[in-house]
Amino acid sequence: MEQQSSPDRPDGPSDMERRDAGDSGQIQTASSIEKQEFLEKITASFHSGPLPDPETLRQYGDISEGFPERIIVTYEKEVQHRHRIERDTRFWLPLVGQIFAFLLCLAALGISLYLAVNRQPIESIATVLIALGSLVGIFVLDRRSRRR
Repeated sequence: MEQQSSPDRPDGPSDMERRDAGDSGQIQTASSIEKQEFLEKITASFHSGPLPDPETLRQYGDISEGFPERIIVTYEKEVQHRHRIERDTRFWLPLVGQIFAFLLCLAALGISLYLAVNRQPIESIATVLIALGSLVGIFVLDRRSRRR
């Protein structure tokens, strides 16, 4: 008596294996079918920078003629503006700080002179020391932060 293979037996193909045998007559297993069904190509790209990558600029050019040039010109103007602001800040900010420090010294000396004339020498000396100490402290902290 001949034994017939059943789907539960390992000696014959199951219904899942017969499903996609196709015209070639080859038997595919369930795992190979799953691999074929879920095989995908995933492509990712990453770009970092102030301007879009060349492919994106080309796509913008497809939307509107001259759009990439407008993006680049806008970026160039922004860079020029930022450089001008940084240059002006590097010059004016320290100058304004020095002017305020000078005015603080003048005010402290004026208050100290007023207190000395009105016979309050301890308060007069304290005013000068506090003003000078704060200025020296600011300069010392500024130099330490620049070294780092």
